[in-house]
Amino acid sequence: MNNKRIALLGLGTIGQVVFDELVASTNGAWQLAWVVVKHPERHQTVLLPTGAQLTTDWRRAVEDPTVDVVIELIGGIGVAKEAVTSALLHGKQVITANKDLVATAGTELDRLAELYGGALTYEAAVAGGIPIIRTINEGLAPDRIRRVSGILNGTSNYILTAIDQEGLSFDAALKEAQAKGFAEANRQPDQGRDRDRRRL
Repeated sequence: MNNKRIALLGLGTIGQVVFDELVASTNGAWQLAWVVVKHPERHQTVLLPTGAQLTTDWRRAVEDPTVDVVIELIGGIGVAKEAVTSALLHGKQVITANKDLVATAGTELDRLAELYGGALTYEAAVAGGIPIIRTINEGLAPDRIRRVSGILNGTSNYILTAIDQEGLSFDAALKEAQAKGFAEANRQPDQGRDRDRRRL
């Protein structure tokens, strides 16, 4: 069986960790083919594995017919949704950690995956990476689950606790969470769902 060829979209904090894991892997199950970044000048020291290419054009990577898997770590809705949609229209497997994208377009993207023979997996976008979706789908398959509720994100948990127990405003709680590393440093209270300015 041939190695799975991967296109990695985004080389920010999470993207760098995934990149390092892919490069360090020696099991031969996958091969990094593309790394897509917004600002290549920030990544001049990145040592790409043999055969991998760095680009700012996500279309080159996603629409490469030799690519099997697209890992989307851009964040936000705009560019990320375009790239994921294109990947699914080309029948590829997509892995994403993008909460905004899954929350706003998950049903639509799932449908595209079903129609075009691809796959959309987003375990990393749920519950801080706890494998809750796999547990429900596989371990609890015979059960009928009507609802799952709770705070399933470390950032939300921190902010809501600070508001409830310390009486902080949302803005103050967000700044405190950012200072302690629980929230993205570049997230502004008025950004809403628009995170496309996040560094790749």
